[in-house]
Amino acid sequence: MSTSNMIEASSRIKELEYYPQLNDRTCHLPITSIVKETCFRLAELFPKRAASYVGQLQGGHVCCSIVLKQINNGKARVDCMVAVCHLCNDLWFRVMEFDRLDQGIARGVYRVHLRNKTCNCGIFDALHFPYVHAIVGCMNYCLDPMSFVNEVYKLENLYNVWRHVLPLVPDECK
Repeated sequence: MSTSNMIEASSRIKELEYYPQLNDRTCHLPITSIVKETCFRLAELFPKRAASYVGQLQGGHVCCSIVLKQINNGKARVDCMVAVCHLCNDLWFRVMEFDRLDQGIARGVYRVHLRNKTCNCGIFDALHFPYVHAIVGCMNYCLDPMSFVNEVYKLENLYNVWRHVLPLVPDECK
């Protein structure tokens, strides 16, 4: 739904608040049309998204492309970081991030715990997939960063969400 349509609908609602005599029947409020239009567009979108995820699954992909792109971007930034292992069995380490490695001035120091999927930068915890600091640790331990991606980002789970078809909103005025 375009922004201008929503603005027009909300201004119509305000008009009805100021001039209640304009409101003949409540089923013709613009909010109803907004909800119907949203449901209609979602009903069109769900099969398209489901079909795209089926294609990706058949292509052998496991995770959504956004996560893959972020992990590949993180791998490109690994050169400016050094990981120091603290507890190897527990997958806990400290990562020092540098502007340039040859300068030796750390821009930041982060504690990463791969087993708990946490980093004190907060990004790994919030996104639920490895950020650059966790990727450094994965590379030190020869682990696959994809094994630390949350199930939410798996294509199979995304497909299960999008394969459901939304029922159309019935017209209660008829």
